Amino acid sequence: MRVAAGQPSATLTFRNSQRLTSPDATTFQRTTADTRPLVQLRLRGATGTLSDDAYVYAEAGATPGVDAQYDAVKLPNSNGLNLSMAAAGQQLAINGLPAFTTGTTVPLSVGVPAAGAYALQVAQLLNLPAGTAAVLVDTQLGTRTDLAALPAAGYAFSVTSAQAAALLTGRFFLNLAAAAPLATAAGRATATLQLYPNPAHGGAATLTGALPGTAVTVMDALGRTVVTATADAAGTAALALPASLPAGVYVVRAGTRAVKLTVE
Repeated sequence: MRVAAGQPSATLTFRNSQRLTSPDATTFQRTTADTRPLVQLRLRGATGTLSDDAYVYAEAGATPGVDAQYDAVKLPNSNGLNLSMAAAGQQLAINGLPAFTTGTTVPLSVGVPAAGAYALQVAQLLNLPAGTAAVLVDTQLGTRTDLAALPAAGYAFSVTSAQAAALLTGRFFLNLAAAAPLATAAGRATATLQLYPNPAHGGAATLTGALPGTAVTVMDALGRTVVTATADAAGTAALALPASLPAGVYVVRAGTRAVKLTVE
């Protein structure tokens, strides 16, 4: 310990007996509960105990870009198991955003050492704004999974040898969306969702087989909403596709079910 010139010397001693060698509930620095919105995701392999976490949270003063005071750049693990978030050309392990809104989309990057089965788990899901749900978007399978309803085992997925050869990007996104209301009506047999024309060539498309009154949403590969509609009493929803909609594969979601839409 250094002291100013002319001041008496002092010694600060740390004894070995003062070290913590087992988990301890001692609170360091923060004396009150953190009220900031936070999503902590964890990447695991199907076997073994290795894992890697990524954090995204809301912080006043943060930006969607890379902020030295709020973000942490991802340092790749030598074991090849890596979970990160893309922002302004960087891969981040911790990503501070100015706010969590229903339009927030965070691209996830997955690195794995080999082809096989893996899972994305929720380690923490805290303080989301009222009416907001954190959704995991899988563009490869066309699924949207509410993280609050994800089982402890997590979201299982597989990676091919070709996908494992480089950082896997463009497949998974964390999307903050309006929370879907819980059903209160008695259950009934659910019809199969059907969409026509499919492929569509711009203009309109029609979805059938939805539950009456269900909100129907067309989303792009980033999980962004393109078109919304409401199913009528017959379970049919007319989707007015913008003439400028780029060609590609979209997901049409009605409640907890989804179907792919191809636009040519």
